[in-house]
Amino acid sequence: MQWDNIRKSILILLMGGVYYSFWVIWLLFSFYTPSLNHWINPQYFGLYLTVFVVGTCLYFGLTYLTYRLQQHALIQRYMPYFAVAYLGSTLLLAGYSIGISSPATIAGYINLVTVGLVLHERKMIYLTFIPITVALLAVIFLCSNGTFAHAPIFSAELNQQVLYENPYWVFSMMFLYIPIFFASLGLFEILLTQWRNREQLINEISRKDPLTGIDNRRSIGQSLQQIEAQQLPYAVALLDLDFFKKINDDFGHEAGDAVLIEVAKILKDQIQGLAADVEPMQFKPLPSNSEDSNRLTQSKAPSMQKRKLSVTLQHARTQHLIQDLVGRYGGEEFILIFVDKSLEYVLKMTEACRQAIQQASIETQEGRPLQFSASFGVAFSQQGMAKEDTIRRADQALYQAKHQGRNQVLCYNSSMTLLTQEI
Repeated sequence: MQWDNIRKSILILLMGGVYYSFWVIWLLFSFYTPSLNHWINPQYFGLYLTVFVVGTCLYFGLTYLTYRLQQHALIQRYMPYFAVAYLGSTLLLAGYSIGISSPATIAGYINLVTVGLVLHERKMIYLTFIPITVALLAVIFLCSNGTFAHAPIFSAELNQQVLYENPYWVFSMMFLYIPIFFASLGLFEILLTQWRNREQLINEISRKDPLTGIDNRRSIGQSLQQIEAQQLPYAVALLDLDFFKKINDDFGHEAGDAVLIEVAKILKDQIQGLAADVEPMQFKPLPSNSEDSNRLTQSKAPSMQKRKLSVTLQHARTQHLIQDLVGRYGGEEFILIFVDKSLEYVLKMTEACRQAIQQASIETQEGRPLQFSASFGVAFSQQGMAKEDTIRRADQALYQAKHQGRNQVLCYNSSMTLLTQEI
């Protein structure tokens, strides 16, 4: 629970007061109901009624005092320990009155220790509950050898019976334990929900780029592993912002960050927007020896019917489970992943992204519009090719796009490897 120790102490004291109120109600109901009062020992009725009423008032009084003085240094330092110790001590006293080894006492003790360990620091619980546990064991021993009376609040008539066969005793155990059970269950549910939400948040943070809010490199890598595990064909588009260092140098890193955020938004909007308008087409992998496929205006590749037929049945049931992805790959570099899409589809999407980036602008601190552009390199996966090799091909295509003038989309072909080595 994401509360400080003072707020937890207030909760403990408040719940203790409510629970002790149940004991007052139970004792009064049992004693003043004619058909039940013979089960109560009148010799101890007044004593335990006083104990329960005073204990309840102290709980609520301490709750109010802690709330009012929660900023006081002594309250902040010692009240968390006192609240836990007071709760344990009063419940030990109440448990002794109905039988120190009764189900309500033992089950309630286990619940409180368990909840305490997850609610408070272990040091605090150990320092308070270890003495209480020793006292509990001591009272059990003293009751077993006759030094202490067993369940003094109950009459001798009840204590001499087989307790589990007595409806009143069974009802009393249920009435006195059920509040602890549901309170513990509620606290556990709150704590587990917070832990799940925190785990989900941490997982989300670990998968998202903190600046742009899109997937980071780690998340993209995991998604590619999932795509490869399902043996789905895919295309990778790497894009790098043109002259980004100059933007940082001339306009400052704040302007550079604004450009990165704007580009991420454009890519996400374009991929999601166009994907909703364009019907997905069957994947047609780009032949590695095509010489005319490296420019958008010349991107026509023959379909490979044999491979298409072999993979269609394989991923027909999963092709819609993984959507196209947008991620930040590092620095000013972004990555797009297209799953089970044709060459025409991928190039249409990347060109739309390029044009949208070229037409966009941000406002500098001086109030001037700042425009920017990006270069794209596209590569398609091949049967048996590792994702690292596909990304490397996209990077080679991106390198060529940069070398040939920037602000364009190039698709990988086998000659690019040689060209990259020569340049």
